[in-house]
Amino acid sequence: MSSPDPCYVVSDSSMGDSEERTGIVASDEADTGDRADNNAVVNSRILLQVTLEVLMRVHLAVAVAAMPEQAADTLLRLRVLSSERRALALST
Repeated sequence: MSSPDPCYVVSDSSMGDSEERTGIVASDEADTGDRADNNAVVNSRILLQVTLEVLMRVHLAVAVAAMPEQAADTLLRLRVLSSERRALALST
């Protein structure tokens, strides 16, 4: 038997009483909305970090060609950023 839509009043014909379930739905929708907001924030942070990683990789390629002494510093920052992004992605 399929579950009834929680937006409607549910009747139990054997007991003769009905139960309104809109309060439960509102609570569930609020929880879902909060989770969606949190996921959106995490996803945007991950997207920003990936973009920054790409830019740093381009910078690294240019630095290796132009200034090899700066390449080591850029590579270190890139590794830190990559590990932070992985940790953030795993926390979701």
